[in-house]
Amino acid sequence: MVKKIFLICICSGFICFLCVACRDRDVAKSFPEDICGTAVSGNYPIVVDETGKKRELKLGDVDTEDKGEDFVSFYDMDEYFQMEKGHYFYLENSSDDGTYTICRDKGQEVGKFTLSGESYGYYISEFIKLGKDYYAVLTDYSDDEDYECQYQFVRVDTKEERTEIIDETEEENPIVDMVWYKDAFYYKSDIVGVSGEASAAVKKLNAVNGESQEIFRLHGEETNSRLLFLDGKIYYGVQSWNRIFLYSYDLESGQKREVFQYERKGSYTQDRMLSNVLEIDKDYIYISNEMIPRAGGEIMQIGGRRAGFQGSIVHNDKYVFYCDEDCRLHRMDKKTGKDTVIQGIRAMDVKCADDSIYVLEYDKFYDSNDSEEMADEEVETSYGFLGGSFNLYSMNLDGKCKKRLMKGSNGKLLVSEK
Repeated sequence: MVKKIFLICICSGFICFLCVACRDRDVAKSFPEDICGTAVSGNYPIVVDETGKKRELKLGDVDTEDKGEDFVSFYDMDEYFQMEKGHYFYLENSSDDGTYTICRDKGQEVGKFTLSGESYGYYISEFIKLGKDYYAVLTDYSDDEDYECQYQFVRVDTKEERTEIIDETEEENPIVDMVWYKDAFYYKSDIVGVSGEASAAVKKLNAVNGESQEIFRLHGEETNSRLLFLDGKIYYGVQSWNRIFLYSYDLESGQKREVFQYERKGSYTQDRMLSNVLEIDKDYIYISNEMIPRAGGEIMQIGGRRAGFQGSIVHNDKYVFYCDEDCRLHRMDKKTGKDTVIQGIRAMDVKCADDSIYVLEYDKFYDSNDSEEMADEEVETSYGFLGGSFNLYSMNLDGKCKKRLMKGSNGKLLVSEK
């Protein structure tokens, strides 16, 4: 009797073991595994990072046409341009009375304005053209360590040749990531707490009535991210050593959500820090020099894991264009990953349209002068010091049919015609 009971227990245990094994096998077939070896839901596309680990991409549907317009920053001396429909705009300041000329293409004047009255003594730190309207951020710095930065948000009136103040504010640190989205300004201002902790306030300024309000706070590593305004949300990336996190903040509900996270190989070094690149199109999420496929698959590298860049990383439906640290212009096929160097030009920056690219040529002035000589030979302008002369070219997507659009001057290329 005892033997029978013993045999029954053994058989029952074996049957239970088989049932559990079959269940686990079916679960493993149904759901891919995440980095901890636990099953994930399988309701989202699965992306494989460079460590080989599988990640869920929780982006969902996004209207990529509903996008914020970035202001043109004048904090550094990199030449900026943005092209559309074959037109380009730039500012000239040939006088000492604070008068600026807005030019289109090869010197065609489209308007003037003067910084006078309450705006006298300020300089333009950011500028944007929106349709037929122009807006600017004016800045007044002081050498006093206890002095806050003074800002004016203004609308440019080209008929009266003056500026209209929308709002004025004081900030402890320079404002960054100025964006125009749905009839309002948005910007980020860094804040350092009493105990030294870093944070940043994301603020909204109504362009009609000048009302200002703080939207939300970023903390710690989050403060270094670029803000992307898209389809009613703010997207931003955060780096914690070798891990990258992408978050969204819903402007209507105020909810923050993690969209994606992934891990990089190797040690955490300066050349693998999160850059200011963050874009989303119908095919990919572009963050630093990585392309995350929205439909799932492996993350693609732009220019290699430790690539250095000049200027922007830009893309159309078929290609990605960028300038490497040696000022070589590259075209990368988004589907195959094939990277081709476009010969015949050294480039500082590039922008692209569906059928053409616009390239800012690197000036040999910088090769033939050391820093002390450059300091003596540079031309001082209202923006600071600009060395050499940059030329702007257009060409087809193969780098052929090169045509010079503008010879470099002391102007700044601004925004495209809408």
